[in-house]
Amino acid sequence: MTGEDVTLTLPELRRGAYIGIDRYMRVLGRGLALEHGEHHDAWQNHVLGAWGEAVIAKTVGCYWPTDIGPDGGVADVADYHVRTGARPTDRLILHDEDDDDGLFVLVVVVRLPRFRIVGCCRGRDGKQAGYWRTDTGRPAYFVPQPGLHPFRR
Repeated sequence: MTGEDVTLTLPELRRGAYIGIDRYMRVLGRGLALEHGEHHDAWQNHVLGAWGEAVIAKTVGCYWPTDIGPDGGVADVADYHVRTGARPTDRLILHDEDDDDGLFVLVVVVRLPRFRIVGCCRGRDGKQAGYWRTDTGRPAYFVPQPGLHPFRR
């Protein structure tokens, strides 16, 4: 597996966890339905997502606007839409409503506190019929890691 490894410090992990939990609580507080097949432990996805964003912000050396929350069509960090997988072999997940022109970056957990920036692709490039899966409980495009381009800052 290729990519760039990034280690978050314990304070960075803690901050990401707090931000992820806060985002999840805001979703619940607004009475919004969980998206894309999420279930009762979706708070973990919010924490993973926040950690991935922290990794990209640290790597590119830019401000991390932590209040953005789940995509909503707005890039998470700088010009990047960040997707984070809990396992080193996870794929980049895209949905039909994702920005075709957006640059989506896959970050995976290697072993906490270490993450790997696996690669990236434009939304349109990842939305290929061959990547579409419905057998996961979360119908989406699952772009395999070899289908990603190297991440460049």
